[in-house]
Amino acid sequence: MAPRRPKIDPELLPLGLAPRTVFVTGKGGVGKSTVSAALALAWRDAGARTLLVEIEGQASSSSMISAKRVGYEPVPLAEHLCALRITMMDALKEYARLRLKVKLVADRLVGNPVIDQFAQAAPGFRELLVLGKLWALAGERDERGAPKWDAIVVDSPATGHGLGLLNMAGVVARMFPVGPISSEATRIDRFIRDKRRVGVILAALPEELPVTETLELREQLAEQGVDVAAVVLNGLLVDRFGPEEIERVTGALDSKAPMGDNVHHALETAVWEHTRCVDQAAERERLESVMGEPVCVLPHMFAPQLSREHIVSLSHWLTAPGQAVLQAQLAGATDGPAAAAAVHAAANAEETS
Repeated sequence: MAPRRPKIDPELLPLGLAPRTVFVTGKGGVGKSTVSAALALAWRDAGARTLLVEIEGQASSSSMISAKRVGYEPVPLAEHLCALRITMMDALKEYARLRLKVKLVADRLVGNPVIDQFAQAAPGFRELLVLGKLWALAGERDERGAPKWDAIVVDSPATGHGLGLLNMAGVVARMFPVGPISSEATRIDRFIRDKRRVGVILAALPEELPVTETLELREQLAEQGVDVAAVVLNGLLVDRFGPEEIERVTGALDSKAPMGDNVHHALETAVWEHTRCVDQAAERERLESVMGEPVCVLPHMFAPQLSREHIVSLSHWLTAPGQAVLQAQLAGATDGPAAAAAVHAAANAEETS
């Protein structure tokens, strides 16, 4: 008997997005793998059968959820959540087997050094294999004939390479106007540009360069007909100091009154943290003014390395209820310490629940 499909709860959908295939990309170092892992967990918790996809050469987002080793076949990380890692050679072997029908012949052909060198050097070949695998995954069916995966989260390469990946099927289709490669590339390109089935989630930090690059990438994707489903602003600090509090701190520093080194450093740290919060708020406002709507925000997690508990917490912040709490605290609460405490208390509650 086929396993029972989970029921999707619309109120818990992350970013308000119905499950589909999404590519998570952004400038290097903005936490796109973290966002990918949190998004996969959030969709799973909403009732979607979810697949988290890593691409060869990228960091492992699945390792933030589970210690299981991920390969080319889906590996269960939790109930209704699996992960796999696409490598060029595995994708090439699969493609050759489908074409040649004989596994032994296909494997020997792919193992040939000449074929290997061609696959490594041919422009766009690697990207087309990756996209072809993703297209195939999106079309897989279960025993009942329903889609096997409700949601597929692709931890994509950083901005420039991510844009190249999304465009490559169209490029190949134009390079080879006729023949089987052209037909397959055209089919994959239509899939990438089908807003009902595919979208891009842009991850950014509340800093000048990442925000600028995010806005540029959004414009480029729009020009090419690729849907930007959402923008996630990662690593926001909650200002713990209200206007009156920071005025007293700066006043104490300006007075040159005698104080111990520890006190002086603590006051300087408070001013630095407040200034950073102000700068982050300005970048968030700049991003939202161009987007024309509020973006999804995630709080800064104070940890040298994120654990599964942090990812679970972030997955809850991605939902509408989580965003409502976080947005309220970031809206300018007069009691800064209470605002920060509320956010991190909620995060800790999620971690221990």
